[in-house]
Formats: sequence, C-alpha cells, structure tokens
Amino acid sequence: MSTVDRGPAARSDAASDGGALREVDAAVVGDGASGAGRGLPPERRYDPPRRLTPSRERDRPWRRGVVLAGGAVMLVVILFLAASTAFTWWNGRAYQDVPATAGLGTPSSLQLTSTLGDVRVLPSEEVDEVTLSLVTPGTTVPSPAGEQVRARLERGGTGSAVAIAVSQPESYSTWPGLDDTRDVLVLVPVGHELDLDLRTDVGDVVAEGDFGSLAVRSDVGDVHLGTTSIAEDVTVSTEVGGIEADLAAPGPTAVDLSSTLGDISLQLPAEASGAVGAVTELGDVRIAVGGTSTWQVETRSSLGEVTVDPALRGSEAESAGTLTAVTETGDVTLTR
Repeated sequence: MSTVDRGPAARSDAASDGGALREVDAAVVGDGASGAGRGLPPERRYDPPRRLTPSRERDRPWRRGVVLAGGAVMLVVILFLAASTAFTWWNGRAYQDVPATAGLGTPSSLQLTSTLGDVRVLPSEEVDEVTLSLVTPGTTVPSPAGEQVRARLERGGTGSAVAIAVSQPESYSTWPGLDDTRDVLVLVPVGHELDLDLRTDVGDVVAEGDFGSLAVRSDVGDVHLGTTSIAEDVTVSTEVGGIEADLAAPGPTAVDLSSTLGDISLQLPAEASGAVGAVTELGDVRIAVGGTSTWQVETRSSLGEVTVDPALRGSEAESAGTLTAVTETGDVTLTR
C-alpha cells in the first residue's frame, strides 16, 4: 500500500479551512499473503473543514456585560451633564439682569475687580467718559444700549475715585451655548490719564493707553500691556499666567513684574530709568532695553541659562537705574 502526499498547498488549504490535522500510526502489511509487514511512516490524515457556528448561548453573557457597561457609562455622563446644568442654573439665581453697559464719568482713578472673564482696558475716540460694558468674548465695542446681562455690579468710591466690582455666575455646564460668561470691556477717552488698579480672579487682562499709575493682580490669567504709557509706577503680579509689557516713552519711574508660574517679557523705552524688576519662580525672563543707557544689572537663575548684553552694564554713577531679572527655573535674557 502506498501513501499519497497531496503536497504543501493541500496541507495549507486544509489547515486554513479549519480542517484538523491528525497523525495516525498504521502498520501496513506488505505482500498480504506472506504476512511479513514493514513499518511505514505515520499516515497524515485531514478531517474535512467545517464552519464554526456562533453559539448564542455562549455569547449571551458577554453581550450582556458589554451592554450593561455601556449603559452605566452613558448614565454617568447624563447624570454629570444634568447635575452641572442644574448647578449652573442654581448658581445663576443669585444674580439679576443688569444693564450690560454703564458710564463711569471721568474719574482720575479707577479700582476694578472682576471675578470671571477676560478684561480689556482700551483707549477709544468713540466715548466721552470711562465706559464699562459686559460684551461677548473678543468684542471691543460696547454692548447695545438697553441690553441686559446676568451679573452683579457693585459701585463705590467717591468723587474722582471710582471703585466697581463685577461678578458673573460661574458656569459648570459643558452644553454648547450655556456658558454666558462675558468679557469686561473698559473704554477710556483718548487723552484721559487714569490711575488704574485692576484685580481679577480668572481671566486674561489686556491694557493699552495712557495711565498715571497701573497695578494689575491676577490669580489665573495672562497679562498683556501693549503700547502703554505710564507716568509713575507699574506693578503686575500673577499666580498662574505670563506677563508681557511694552512700555512707551517716557517710561515709568518704577517697574515691578512678578509671577509664580509664567514667563515675563518686558520692553523698555530708551528713556526708561529707575528700579526695574522681573521675578518668576517657574518661567523665562526676557528684558529688552532701548537706547544706549547703562544699568546696574542683577540676574539669577537656579536652573537655566543667563545671557546679558555687555553693553547694558555700567558703573553706578552712570547707570539709569537697576535691572533685576530672577527666575528659579528658566532662562534669563537681557538685550538691547
């Protein structure tokens, strides 16, 4: 008896079709009449391929588990969205609808406090008094007359010193369109010099124009002073947020910029003088000084590089003032 090998292709097809390979030891007897046998190699036999039919009984527990897990996730998401929406609605009950725009007259000093939302203080030729308006984010024109917003405006101060606190309800909902937080826009008549004291809890600050003195304190948010002329001193501090300041001539008498977490970038005019300090715990410090004046320079970085233009250093007698740039973790760069 002879064994027919169907070849590698046949064996591969049988295996790929689900056929089970079995090896059977068979004693093949040669010359049947004599009874004298020879041992031949094991015969390879292939079971025919068969289709594997899914078992609903075996799949049912697995399917049930997937459905239950998916349902649980959806329930948690729905409950979270519902709870956040309800809390936002409940929190908003403490506020009333107030006019979105208010005129503040022409005070010599303004103290502004904002709990939520970006704040912009800009010069404008379109107003004849200091104007505060709660506007949609990114808008630089006041809201239309008669528009109402849900907020709280608390006005104080006397005479030429005005104080105003702006509070807006916090939104905890992630549903589109339910976050009604407005930006706080303050427009100052062109040419009106204002002492500004600005405090924010959450939100970026942008200020431009002419100021007698400027003090900005922000818990969470970046501060950008662009093309700003300040006659006296400027103080900016942030807990979490960077500081950018571009100071125009003649330059303030003193500059104090500090941040716990954030970069500091300062551009000084050629006429700048006095004490200038920029200190951050985690972030880079960069100061660029115009003109040819020399300074008493103090720099320090615990972990980072320090680069100082040699032309900035000078003797105490000839220096325009002191430049102090300090960071715990970050680079320090002083340039022209």
